[in-house]
Amino acid sequence: SVGLLSNCAVPELVSKTLIRAGLRGEFDAVTTSVGCGWRKPHRKAFEAAADALGVAPAALTHVGDDPTTDGGIVDVGGRFVDVTETPLPAVAAALEAKQ
Repeated sequence: SVGLLSNCAVPELVSKTLIRAGLRGEFDAVTTSVGCGWRKPHRKAFEAAADALGVAPAALTHVGDDPTTDGGIVDVGGRFVDVTETPLPAVAAALEAKQ
């Protein structure tokens, strides 16, 4: 499953952005801070994303560009892939590797 977790405080902005980008329906779940009431790196934001996907938080691998916020996934036992350290062509391989 693939989900999106966004620290967006504007209602409907994420869904409108996904529509404009041609990505509507491409995610199994979309969780926003305005929708769940928590912002990354708070553990409850990641727990809400995991719940939306129907998995345990520790099963998540979060891909992001900010170790401070996106890296909060490790606090719930998940894994963080930092795209500032992992070139985009290597992200797929990083996701396949269960480090």
